[in-house]
Formats: sequence, structure tokens, C-alpha cells
Amino acid sequence: MKRKSPFTGMEYVAGEGSDMHYGYDGLSRGWHAAEPDWVNPECSGTKLKSEHPYSYSPFFLFRAKPKEQLNNAMYHDRMQMWDQKKYADACEAIGGERAIHQLNRTTATEFLKTYLGKDVVCTALAEGCNIGNGYPYWIFWYDEAK
Repeated sequence: MKRKSPFTGMEYVAGEGSDMHYGYDGLSRGWHAAEPDWVNPECSGTKLKSEHPYSYSPFFLFRAKPKEQLNNAMYHDRMQMWDQKKYADACEAIGGERAIHQLNRTTATEFLKTYLGKDVVCTALAEGCNIGNGYPYWIFWYDEAK
């Protein structure tokens, strides 16, 4: 069954394998994009997670607006380095540290609100892989809530 993303216009085929799992508000986890929505293919490349499990390129899990309009990016591993207590509290707010592997727009927003201590909205979330150690990382983009 094919569907079309309202944000990227890309078609999805349910059940067919690829690297991209869109999680628009958590409702579409399990749909797979024909081609990942790469964060910056010119700089970071287009290495698929299935082909390069320890050095894949960052791709969007969801994106609520065009790339050119995304502001305020934060990497989850840096957030943990900057303030371990805030990071632990933010993880607890979404169900524990392992929950970061299952983020969607709702839980990503809650994570950011708790960490930043203010009302924000997560506008995009990407997953990438640290080629230095092979561990995944997540990039949050957010806007101040209006």
C-alpha cells in the first residue's frame, strides 16, 4: 500500500525494508520511505544504515517544515555532556534512557521541554551515526512555542 508524506511528498510502501522510519506524531512508525530524507547529502553523504551500520549518514525521522526553515539544532550526545542531570530528567520524562531510540514528534517535544525548561515544539528529528565510535546520535530542531 503506497502513501504520500504531507511534508516531503515522498511515497511510502508499508512493510518494505529501508532505512527511513518516519514518525509523524508517532502515527506512522513502520512506514518506510523509498529514499531517506537526508539531512545534508552534500556534506555528510548518503550512506544507508543497512549498508553502513556503524557509519551511516544522518536522515530525518520527521520534519514539520522545509530544511531551510529549521532553527535551533541540538545533538543529544552534546546535551548529555552539557548537563547530565537535565538529560537524565528529560529521559525520565519520556520513559527512560532507552526511550530515546523510539522518539516521535510528541516524545521529542516533551524531551526538549524538560531539558530546556521552557515551552518549545520539536520541528524535526534526525538520526545519524558517529563514525568515530559507531553509536547513533539524534539531532533535535525546535522552535519556541507560540
